[in-house]
Amino acid sequence: MFTTQLIDGRALAKEITDRTAAQLAKISGTPGLAIILVGNDPASEVYVKVKERACEKLGIHFALHRFPADANEADVLRKLEELNSDAKVHGIVVQLPLPSHLNEDRITQAIDWRKDVDGFHPMNVERYLTGQSGQAPSLIRSIMALLQKTDEQMNNKEALVLAYSDTFFLPMRKALESVGLQVSAQRADEMQVDDVKKADVVIIAAGKSKYLRGDMLKPKSILIDVGINEMPDGSVTGDVDAESVEGVAAWRSPVPGGVGPVTVAMLLQSTVEAFIVKEKAPHSLR
Repeated sequence: MFTTQLIDGRALAKEITDRTAAQLAKISGTPGLAIILVGNDPASEVYVKVKERACEKLGIHFALHRFPADANEADVLRKLEELNSDAKVHGIVVQLPLPSHLNEDRITQAIDWRKDVDGFHPMNVERYLTGQSGQAPSLIRSIMALLQKTDEQMNNKEALVLAYSDTFFLPMRKALESVGLQVSAQRADEMQVDDVKKADVVIIAAGKSKYLRGDMLKPKSILIDVGINEMPDGSVTGDVDAESVEGVAAWRSPVPGGVGPVTVAMLLQSTVEAFIVKEKAPHSLR
């Protein structure tokens, strides 16, 4: 029996942050990141704090705009309009999930696509899918960077994406195909175990703790766990049952310490890149 190797997201995040810091040292001015947080979801509070600390470390101006859980949608949209027009703000993030009475699509699509550092605005997804931009969404870039850290050969192997949204799957498929993988997708709640057993790479974003077990896997597969599930004791788990995949999967990204820190590092990198674009072409962003 072999040992399943962990893909160290924290170490990778440090590499990305160090590169971003070196990039920042060569330019003048201060990039700005604004986050909108509606309600007091405990997990969201943690994620926002992580982003705030990361911004402080790099010298990126951080602004948090809080709204109560019963916030009026018009008020949130009004704030987004202000941030879109604020020359000091180069990146905008709406922290998800939003309370159920708010229209998530309408709110996130109200972000100026040039300040959308998450990269999932329809305009940015379309630009990536059609080749107008080589920049995938931050989460997709994070997953690909983690895969690259395994040094495994990907060409002509099979990848399965278990998620719920085409907004995630379509750019994920393009990124995976770019390294030679043959890609298929299923809704996470309709997972077909026979298909999982054929996959050399499994990317799962199910939102269900320990949903993917070792007896479902192809031996020596690679697992990228995008799930973040808060347990009653306050601990956090992913969608992969870490104990049962030990000695079955060749590699897995842990939760915490995998996709999360890398995505934050990519988000800040995107904020700095948006700042540089604006400085080079000051009239291209409002």
